[in-house]
Amino acid sequence: MIKIYKKINKSANNPYGCIQITNLNDLKNPFYLCISGYDNYNKAVFGLIREGAHAARVYTTQEVAAGFAIEKMPIDFIGYTYEQDSDNSNEYELAHCLLLPFIKLHGSNYQAMLKQARKINLFTYDTGAEKYANAEKEIYNTLVNEGYSESEAATVLSQICILALGTNLDLTNLYATNFTFVDLNDKELETKELIDYKRVLINKHSPSMYVPIGERNSIFFPFLGAGNHSVKDYLDMKSPSKPAICSMTVFCLQNSLANLKTSALLSVDREDVYAPLYTYAANLRSVHDTMCILDNEVKYDNSPKYTIDEVQLRIELDSICRTLQKQQTSLYNKEKSTQDLTNKVNNIINSIRKYCSNTTYYQILTDCHMWYPADDVLSKESDKEIREKYEALNKEEKPKKKASKKKAEPKKDNKKKEVKKNTKKKETKNKKK
Repeated sequence: MIKIYKKINKSANNPYGCIQITNLNDLKNPFYLCISGYDNYNKAVFGLIREGAHAARVYTTQEVAAGFAIEKMPIDFIGYTYEQDSDNSNEYELAHCLLLPFIKLHGSNYQAMLKQARKINLFTYDTGAEKYANAEKEIYNTLVNEGYSESEAATVLSQICILALGTNLDLTNLYATNFTFVDLNDKELETKELIDYKRVLINKHSPSMYVPIGERNSIFFPFLGAGNHSVKDYLDMKSPSKPAICSMTVFCLQNSLANLKTSALLSVDREDVYAPLYTYAANLRSVHDTMCILDNEVKYDNSPKYTIDEVQLRIELDSICRTLQKQQTSLYNKEKSTQDLTNKVNNIINSIRKYCSNTTYYQILTDCHMWYPADDVLSKESDKEIREKYEALNKEEKPKKKASKKKAEPKKDNKKKEVKKNTKKKETKNKKK
């Protein structure tokens, strides 16, 4: 089972800044689905949603960014947690409980599905790309089995855009338009092909490059980063991948919004991506300067940005919410510990009740200050005392057994036997003679 979460502003009532979405009809906007490699941990899921908003230049606690107010954004930033409660796999749930129902939200008309699919943008990290790849196969097979042609199923899926960070999975076979970002210094992702890319960048004295790969809409962006297998490092202000990731995120989300204003379909084509990639990733400006240009130019329709004063208030509120998060976690752990101890005590009491007499049962509770009887129950004999008396009496009543003397058996005369044997032998000899 998957649970879908949407990012909102933090508040005293919601210090984590995420709410659960129980009805897909609540997802009216294009969305940026953040798929974590560790979707069974809420912290990892919520953290990746925050990083996805960060890449879109929405205000986050890590960085003011362009300062867009998330509560007024025409984009939903979502993620999901997965808990296996049936035979359905993670990928099956992702396909049939989220992506496919969203594609068919306004009916099974082919053109309507194309428009819906272009609202889907994905931000994956680590094995999150593999989860989408398997979910895409499930969606493709389902559409073909429902009567759509292979070409129609492929075209629907090609409207989805995916930005994959920190994966060495080959995404060129995906139908979705995809952009792969890999830190060549990351030892966890090292392959022969990536080593060759690293050699090329070192020889060119370049921190990054972008390469169109495969026959479909795939672009590969290798770079020389810090070497840490962490999504935060991919979006660090010192990382050459930051301008590329942010510019591609903005480009895909802006395209989704543009499709809402026209009846025609505005697909994302690989050729259209080259301009922003060159402007924000391939030039020789510093990362800081490049990001300043992007933040000044990026727009999401008429979405407002925070003022400097509002940003300061948000920073203070975020600090309070983090403190509240820690207090809530601490309180939860203490309550859980208390409940565990209470359960253990109850189990002990039930066991005493089961195996002891009423007298001993109340004696134990009285001695532990858990019972205050009217009479002096401690003066009565306990089960142990009664048992010891019984064993003592039992020993006294048992008579001691006298050792029985065995009758002496007469010794057998072996000499007589030998004499008899010898006489028999002589007799047999005389007979033979």
